[in-house]
Amino acid sequence: MVFILIIGANICIFDILSRQLELIDQDCYLQEEKGYIQHKFVKKQQLFQLNRLDYQLIQQNQMGNKNTKKSLQNTNKYCEINSFLKSNLEEHVILELVLNFKKIQGENLIIVCKGLERCTNVQTLTIHLYSCMIQNENLCEIANSFNNMINLTHLQLNLGVNKIGQQGVHFLGKALTKFQKLQSVQLYLYSNQIRNEGSYLIMDQLAQCQHISILIIEFSNNLIEDEGILNICQQLKRFNKLTTLKLLLYGNLVEQMRRQYLQKIIMKLNKLITFTLVLDIDENQIE
Repeated sequence: MVFILIIGANICIFDILSRQLELIDQDCYLQEEKGYIQHKFVKKQQLFQLNRLDYQLIQQNQMGNKNTKKSLQNTNKYCEINSFLKSNLEEHVILELVLNFKKIQGENLIIVCKGLERCTNVQTLTIHLYSCMIQNENLCEIANSFNNMINLTHLQLNLGVNKIGQQGVHFLGKALTKFQKLQSVQLYLYSNQIRNEGSYLIMDQLAQCQHISILIIEFSNNLIEDEGILNICQQLKRFNKLTTLKLLLYGNLVEQMRRQYLQKIIMKLNKLITFTLVLDIDENQIE
């Protein structure tokens, strides 16, 4: 009887232990399930973060492509009138037109000027008009087409081998006085008909642009005499912020005495760091 009771007690104890073990197994299972769910949640969270990172990278890449496209738009160079006119004219910041040897008169002149009038955001403008049969009135129209470029700071014009005289450079200089943000000006006016008066007019008007620090002007082959050199010297004194100056004057009628005077005036420009003076094509340039 006792034995049975003991057995019964053992059975009861065994049942209790079995139940406890079952509960422990269930608890372990629940813990494992909980751990699996947590692990799955973490994985999803990590996946979400990775997807979000991928999305951000894609956005950055797309933005980079847009900026690259915009940058390319900002630095466009055109060698044909039609391709220039078909571009996004209002978006140009840096613009270069290479129209050498083209007849920029009549209809061509009108459409080029209309295109330039729409380039309202240009800061750096370079135009090559070498040997384009440009006369005084043509240069006047071209210069006036810059009027909307209120942020213009750098200008380069190649107007060599045309038919530009005193009146033409006067029109150009008058137009440039409106741009008080101009910091650098390069004017290549070689082989025209500027003479003494024309050299005075353009220098006088450029001196009114008070922030010019870089000035490069070529007056070569323009029948400029000693009087013209004196005029240039007098106007150079007014450029208070010049750090770089380059004057090309070969092919003119300049006496040795005037050359020395010109060099002396240049040396008195206080802020000048670099200057180049070319008086004869066969001579070494003075630097």
